[in-house]
Amino acid sequence: MTIMDDKLFSVKNMNIVITGTSGLLGNTYARALLLRGANVALIDIQGKESKKLQKEFENTNKVIFYKCDLSKPTEIKTVFTKIIKDFKKINVLINNAAFTSKQSFKIKDFKNYETHPYSLWRDSFKVNIDAVHICIQQVLPVMKKQKTGSIINISSTYGVVGPDFDTYEDEPLFTPPGYAVTKAAILNLTRYVANLYGKYNVRCNTLTPSGVATNVLSPRFKKRYSARNAFNRMAKTDDYIGPIVFLSSDASKYMTGANLIVDGGWTAR
Repeated sequence: MTIMDDKLFSVKNMNIVITGTSGLLGNTYARALLLRGANVALIDIQGKESKKLQKEFENTNKVIFYKCDLSKPTEIKTVFTKIIKDFKKINVLINNAAFTSKQSFKIKDFKNYETHPYSLWRDSFKVNIDAVHICIQQVLPVMKKQKTGSIINISSTYGVVGPDFDTYEDEPLFTPPGYAVTKAAILNLTRYVANLYGKYNVRCNTLTPSGVATNVLSPRFKKRYSARNAFNRMAKTDDYIGPIVFLSSDASKYMTGANLIVDGGWTAR
């Protein structure tokens, strides 16, 4: 590969598995990779947005939606058996899915850690860590045999630094402890896999995004959050297209065990 090789960032004809593809960023990753010629296995418990992508790209790419409850290990293993049968080769796994619960938004005293429901804590671990661990286990035999592969685990700025609770004051949302803890755990799981499987040319990295501006967030919250940011704005979904293409492609072929933080300077302060 030469310095001027246009294929450096190419994902064309790669087979990529993405979890949580009906969510905001998961859907963005999938669309960006499909537009660049990748074949994508879409995994989510909810199919609406994923099925839209499948329909939109079914005539140009190999794209299949697989419904799966990632809190259930047996479902994960069954789905990956189907994916491996359908796609044969797996170039990239993007562990993007994260646990969210309507129950979290009903908790008014979110700063009262000592009364946080244990059920929410455990559910966070089931999806944010246990599922990531199991998904990685499913693709490793394929990637080892291929002698190539890229595993991308999605963390969060709150896995790197503690949440700024003042940002959430008087807002109908908050960051539960299970989210922050599991997103921190992702970082060392990434390093563990990277060190163990580098000899097979399988790399494992973390992408750490920050908060993305949506219509659900109040102007007050956006202003508070942006004040902590060097660019004085929250992220847009397309801010993460470049990083996900980079980590999926050969442009990152000598990068493993790393945490790519794309947060507009949030963690630099």
